[in-house]
Amino acid sequence: MGRRLAPLLAVVLACLAGGAFLFLVSETRLIVENLDRATAPLLEIEAPERFEMSYVHSMYDRPVEEAFRREGDHIVLEAVKTDHHGIAQYYGAEEPSDLFRVDRDLGPSVVMQIGPRGGQALRIGGRVFMLKEMGSTGDRIRVALTRIPLWKRLWNRPRHTGPEDGKPVRRGGDR
Repeated sequence: MGRRLAPLLAVVLACLAGGAFLFLVSETRLIVENLDRATAPLLEIEAPERFEMSYVHSMYDRPVEEAFRREGDHIVLEAVKTDHHGIAQYYGAEEPSDLFRVDRDLGPSVVMQIGPRGGQALRIGGRVFMLKEMGSTGDRIRVALTRIPLWKRLWNRPRHTGPEDGKPVRRGGDR
């Protein structure tokens, strides 16, 4: 009787170990979502080590580039590039420069508002995502690092992760 139960016991233990693995192991994903529209995330990808945001400053009408890095489950504003003295001072720099270090921990997410001028771009790897294509002027776009358990990642595959051209997929009712 014992020899018959041994294979069954091994299968049960393997299933339990596999189930525990699915529930205990997680991965960090980068999620981009429009907080002002009830839709699925606009983008969900493996969390990159770095990403960038570029825009024209609303008060000074000058270009700004912000470089972010991932530190664990937090987003850190690593550096800023601007040619305007007032923008540089906002970030704590004495003078504008090609690139100055900021190293400000922003927590697990950062929220950006879509401006009326357009031109706001989120660069992740080699892909560029224009914020204007993710919603309307005034909408808040959240970029967040989220830990997702492996079981949930496998069960709820993202419906869309952005096409190869870097533009979000539009679904009915998004706008």
